[in-house]
Amino acid sequence: MSYYLTLVASDKQLTPGHLARIQHYLDSQGIAPAGPPCWLSPHHAADLPLATRPHFDQMQAMRRGLDEDRVDLLISAHDSRRKTLFFADMDSTVITTETLDELAIYAGVGEQVADITRATMNGTIDFHEAIRRRVGMLKGLPEEMLKKVLTQTAISPGVEITLKVMKKHGVHACLVSSGFTYYTAPIAAACGFDDHFGNVLDIENGHLTGQVLEPILDKNSKLEVLKAKTEEFGCDLQQTLATGDGSNDMPMMQAAGLGVAYHPRPLVAESIDNQIVHADFTALLYAQGYSEADIHAVMN
Repeated sequence: MSYYLTLVASDKQLTPGHLARIQHYLDSQGIAPAGPPCWLSPHHAADLPLATRPHFDQMQAMRRGLDEDRVDLLISAHDSRRKTLFFADMDSTVITTETLDELAIYAGVGEQVADITRATMNGTIDFHEAIRRRVGMLKGLPEEMLKKVLTQTAISPGVEITLKVMKKHGVHACLVSSGFTYYTAPIAAACGFDDHFGNVLDIENGHLTGQVLEPILDKNSKLEVLKAKTEEFGCDLQQTLATGDGSNDMPMMQAAGLGVAYHPRPLVAESIDNQIVHADFTALLYAQGYSEADIHAVMN
């Protein structure tokens, strides 16, 4: 099996010098090229075909070498490179914020809830306990505040064009969140996801009751969604792509044919070798071998 090491720039240009630097490192590690470099987008994204797959420590070493120039790198297998199913987390991935944290600000418990959120995303507190505690602090919050948070929520750069390109090529996209369906439904519709999954906030008489309805969608549920959709569409896991930022997303990303951590939390950054740290969401396209021409085709 052969592989592609994909370099994606952010706010600085990608140069032949970056490619040469990485190739020199690969040579020093005994990782042979499987072909010449290929530009996917001039000065922005390029593939280095490889005969063998770098291991995690080698990926991290190359990442550190590119960090100053804000260049990301991702590794993908030649076979089934373009995926059939796409699964994405919502909070701090498809959108730029944590909706629960934003609600907490309006409830006057912003700092307390944000502390629990950080601990949860870093895997240092049980998710079920954390979500019940955080939602409990929101008891009595008017539904109008939920609507206000939605109007202020921003989609992460590159999400919409990434979905357009992938859907043009027949990809089925699922928004899989441990957040709330109050937000996954409109966010999924706005971005072009085909399905959405999330937790349900209990609302009575226009106010939050402080309860989240069972069953609670957690990291295991996300993995179950990935497996169920794979079976539904008659795919194997190699045909799936999953992305997220927190510990709740790790089982889903680790099971997928291509798992990519998007602006990952520290625990995730220490565990997932494919990471988008500097670039926007379109790096997911380049990791699958889509080109600048593929992006322009859906923009025109």
